[in-house]
Amino acid sequence: MRKPARTYEVAIPTYARADLLERTTLHLLASRGVAPERITLFVDATDPDFGAYQDLAHTKGLAGVHTCRSRGINAARRAIADYYPHGTPVVQCDDDITDVLRATGPKSLVPVTELHTWLQLAFTTTAGADLYCWGVNPVVNPYFMAPRQNGPSTGLKFLIGTFWGFFSRPGHPVHATTVEVKEDYDTSLRAWWYDGGALRFDTVSVKADHYRAAGGCQDYRTLASSATATDQLLRTWPGLVRRNTRRAGHDEVLLVPKRRHRGHPTHVPPPGLAQQHVPAP
Repeated sequence: MRKPARTYEVAIPTYARADLLERTTLHLLASRGVAPERITLFVDATDPDFGAYQDLAHTKGLAGVHTCRSRGINAARRAIADYYPHGTPVVQCDDDITDVLRATGPKSLVPVTELHTWLQLAFTTTAGADLYCWGVNPVVNPYFMAPRQNGPSTGLKFLIGTFWGFFSRPGHPVHATTVEVKEDYDTSLRAWWYDGGALRFDTVSVKADHYRAAGGCQDYRTLASSATATDQLLRTWPGLVRRNTRRAGHDEVLLVPKRRHRGHPTHVPPPGLAQQHVPAP
């Protein structure tokens, strides 16, 4: 069951960034027609800005602040997945988004000014395709965002966690991510594995203060955590993910393009995990 697109909610995981959140994502959403009462903040109880988040929710008229059981972006995303009633359209935004843009050609970008309307369209289109997750282009470059096909793409595509949406299914394995970082790659793979695909609106992308502003996941995103997540993804999803050898510094990965398929039942584990549990002859 998927609830109507007009009932969408907005979830924002955040840590030690109350001031940045107010100046970026909250300001952007309000200026583009998204009502504050749709927005819930997901915050760890030990967050030094916890009181500031509560004050912000009160002064801005947000839906509220939900306390996560543990710290970390993966824990926050799993809390969000289980928080909303089944079928709820949920937009998940990072706390540092400064713009949502659409490519109108290979050299031009324009703001998505009617974001409230566009979000409803995103969920309506996803439901019409009999899918549950949607995302946007991870690259903010009109040359790579320019329309090259009719409508959004499907199949195995990277859904960047900065800005994406899903119809809530508490307890569903699509949201059972386990990596400390790169959890959006894991979610992308899980959406393809279990649902058969996801929609990606390749002509739309977002600007954000990735890896520059203090707070957020920067306090624990280390070279070691990136390497561990990469190794885990390679083991869990053999043949579907590969190491990006063109990037220096933090380990990075790429998804292997795959077409949409029928999907797998929820009891079927990812291919790497299934191989690990094959009984010895």
